[in-house]
Amino acid sequence: MALQQFGNFYRALFMRSLLKATFVATLAFAAHARAEVFTYEYTSVITKVEQYVRNTNGSLTGGDVGMSDWPGFAVAVGEKVRGRFSYDTESQESVAGEYCCGYYTTLYVGAQNALTLTFENSGYAYRSSKDLPVELATSTYPAGGGSDAFGVWQWDYDGANRRLVSITMLDDTGTALPYRPDRMIPDSLAGFARGEFDYSIYSPDSSKMVFVSGALTSVRQVSPVPEPGTYAMLLAGLGLLGWQRKRSSRAQ
Repeated sequence: MALQQFGNFYRALFMRSLLKATFVATLAFAAHARAEVFTYEYTSVITKVEQYVRNTNGSLTGGDVGMSDWPGFAVAVGEKVRGRFSYDTESQESVAGEYCCGYYTTLYVGAQNALTLTFENSGYAYRSSKDLPVELATSTYPAGGGSDAFGVWQWDYDGANRRLVSITMLDDTGTALPYRPDRMIPDSLAGFARGEFDYSIYSPDSSKMVFVSGALTSVRQVSPVPEPGTYAMLLAGLGLLGWQRKRSSRAQ
């Protein structure tokens, strides 16, 4: 009997330790996950629309237009754009290097990076493809040497048209990002004073292309986005605690 009580005591002690460790680890993981993925809403006003046709000799014909006549993409100067972008601070570095004029740039790829947009008047909408990566790009100068930049962008091809969409945050003081750090993906965009929006579409069949650009009029953090596994781990930890509490009450 004493041996059984001794065993029960150590089993209970082990369970309490396991539950405590699970709960603490779950909360720590949840906090870490919330700090990894950030989602922002943005708005922009189109300030420039360019339309060109590539000639057989490679030259371009066209220029600034007030409104694109691309079928299904009739966007115009002054039109508002709304959308969201998400970026994962744990995105993996793909390219890095120091270039002319002293600036340093890095590209990152992450599965949770995403980008959406909708043109309010024309109704044209875009959602980043899961088949192609949404990349992050950072470039930084020594303080006072040039503008720091952080961008979220994607090249896309739907079988008919090639598209490029990007959101770029800029800081003209060169202090938003440290120069050549190990990780340049920011956990806040508060240090960037302004932003730009760019969208381009190109048809290889017709050799027609449209470039749309504008200034960001607002950027607002929606929320940190927890990893999907965070909720499962949190529920598992809380479930174990509830089971132990119920078991203890029965024993009493």
